[in-house]
Amino acid sequence: MASEWSGESMLEIPGTRAFREEGLTDIIIYSPRQDFLEVSAPLEAKFLEAFGSTSQFILGDSDSPWACRNTAEHFYQLALDEGQGRRPFLVILGEANEDFESDENIVGTMYSPDSTGSCRWGDCASDAKIVDFDGDGLPDMPWSRVPASTLAELEYCVQTAEDYCDGLFLSDPRCLILDGDLNMHCQALAQPRAALEDIAEMFQVAGIPVVELHDSEFADCSDFQGRLDAGVATLEGGIGEMIGIGRSTNRSILPGYIFQKVHDPIFSMELLPSPQRILVEFPGCGLGDGDRNNPVYYPSIMKMFLTADPSTHCTAVAWLAHMRGGYQSEHLPFALRYFEKRLSAEYRFVQEAYLDAIRELGQERPALIDYLQCAGSFGWPMKIGSQPISVPKNEGASEQGARLSCYPNPANPRVKLYLDLPSPAKVKLEIFDLSGRCVRTLINGLTYAAGKHEIEWDGHNDRCESVSSGVYFAQFRSGRERASRSIVLIK
Repeated sequence: MASEWSGESMLEIPGTRAFREEGLTDIIIYSPRQDFLEVSAPLEAKFLEAFGSTSQFILGDSDSPWACRNTAEHFYQLALDEGQGRRPFLVILGEANEDFESDENIVGTMYSPDSTGSCRWGDCASDAKIVDFDGDGLPDMPWSRVPASTLAELEYCVQTAEDYCDGLFLSDPRCLILDGDLNMHCQALAQPRAALEDIAEMFQVAGIPVVELHDSEFADCSDFQGRLDAGVATLEGGIGEMIGIGRSTNRSILPGYIFQKVHDPIFSMELLPSPQRILVEFPGCGLGDGDRNNPVYYPSIMKMFLTADPSTHCTAVAWLAHMRGGYQSEHLPFALRYFEKRLSAEYRFVQEAYLDAIRELGQERPALIDYLQCAGSFGWPMKIGSQPISVPKNEGASEQGARLSCYPNPANPRVKLYLDLPSPAKVKLEIFDLSGRCVRTLINGLTYAAGKHEIEWDGHNDRCESVSSGVYFAQFRSGRERASRSIVLIK
């Protein structure tokens, strides 16, 4: 593979060595270490077969995050110029470390001022800034970092990705929710439990079974053994996804103290000997922090799950969590927005849903931008496809340009439907359940002018009866035009 970085027909990008130019690509895999790129080479064929995604491997000339940014921006702009329908995906190979002289600092991270109090030790670490090309504080393309600092760790990470692409060691869809709902005095908190219950219902509506472990349900606040035993038993029983939020979280404490390495007995990967490939999503304080080599904190639990030997352990394919601090009041709206998108069946990869959740929330609430740009994404592209929801074609838009959107989604129970017509049209707008049965006709053959129109559905059928919680589809029709939008209804 070394020959791919030499030759005459090459393009130069500032901050990279010469590489082959193949025009548009779906996935950019970047590292300043050629041996890292060579070990990852088999993923080119795997990603093409599993996702239909093309890849390019880019050799940077330094550990500077700016060199990585130059590469990402080049391919992002190329996609815009050529009219590519989706944004390219950046995968950074190599750990970042606060100590810039450290061997672990393979590709550095960027830092942003701590203007919100979300970081208690100065500037906040941010990989999202590497893919912020317009300087608005929000990432512009999906990204992920593989936090390997040695070739052996990266080989484990690559094997995890290969297993996932080949469909190996995948459990039936089941979600483990970890709830750190105790305050500093071991008293139960209403939040984040209430938010997690809403998220749990989203999963259940989508047909994904849920197992919940609440910190407050252990009678003895210092029963760390009981918590660990319960968490390990649930993971070993088979899950596809692990999520959570907590009052007490950081790089060594997952939400609550169910998996932690601060108090005896401490968590280790040796407790999870069954090979399994999972997705982890923890919108919480410091749970994506992997750049500290303090022996108390290093390696973080995030790094442990991502770089463990996949032949003998449960390993994470992808891990989405904040890199540094944050207040619970910020985690909750972000988590709800992300999981709405994660379960909407509108995205190819979970990281794309993550990106749009960050961007939408930041645009709606600019005061959260400093917090949102510290969202971390780790591991490999992970396809959304576990939820057994049948989504109609033309989700959200018709071929002629009519668009249908909705908010809020999930709805409880009222939802506003927004219909954007490029020209006057005779409109039919209906609500269908998963069996394809029409439960409510909202508009039946009325002519609407060009422009945006707002229509509300109150969660009732045509007989004025309240429909049950579940997944429904709003469908717009006008002649041969059709546009559909899935709605998760929660009551």
